[in-house]
Amino acid sequence: MTTVACLALVLAFGASLGDVAPARGAASESIRVRGIFERGSLYLFADVHGCGAEPSLPAAQIFVSNDGGKTWSKRGPAVLGSDLEYVQASADGVWVAGLHTAEGPGIDPFLLVPTDAGSSDWRLRTISEGPAELRGVARAGASALFAWIRRVDVHDKPISRPNVTFHSDDRGETWNAQDERAPSPGSRMQRFARIGTRSGSWRIVDRKDGGFDLQHREKRGWQAVKEFPWTSCEATDPAPKP
Repeated sequence: MTTVACLALVLAFGASLGDVAPARGAASESIRVRGIFERGSLYLFADVHGCGAEPSLPAAQIFVSNDGGKTWSKRGPAVLGSDLEYVQASADGVWVAGLHTAEGPGIDPFLLVPTDAGSSDWRLRTISEGPAELRGVARAGASALFAWIRRVDVHDKPISRPNVTFHSDDRGETWNAQDERAPSPGSRMQRFARIGTRSGSWRIVDRKDGGFDLQHREKRGWQAVKEFPWTSCEATDPAPKP
């Protein structure tokens, strides 16, 4: 993945990304874009940093566009201190997997399960607890899921049998560790793809000013659809003096 870009915009829940400029006296959010995914609708995966007086953890957030990238809206849960790493589209919706990273090493890998095929909303399901790397996720049929986890010791001590396969038969509601005979990531399954800066006929490209451009591939080459220039966080104006 290329170096990701940052931008700051006023983003209330449901506001359109890129269509709202910071207003005087209004708080804003700094956005670090991680990747894009095309599946009918467009999905942007980003880290959202609050620009308030108090420091706060960034939140992994999904933005969705239903008009070819012209406008964007926040969808699904804001997962504090986390990275979204894998994505897969099926007839029953778009599935996303990630893990919490605020504490340094990754911890508590999770799955964002779509509420239904036509919805842009998700429920968070924890795959396993504790420090770990998420090595891969796959589906087998309508309900079966597999996740490949590498357990990590925060003190870098060796771990006996660090590689564990977790299996769910109920769309991620519950997970169980499997033995060594469990399917490997190379098995013939519906593998989740790594989230990246290009998907299908779309890509995001870093701008020199620190923002990014959304581009679409056409017969004449890549064409800019939306420009997202970088803007620094705007502090809230102090209250006027009497």
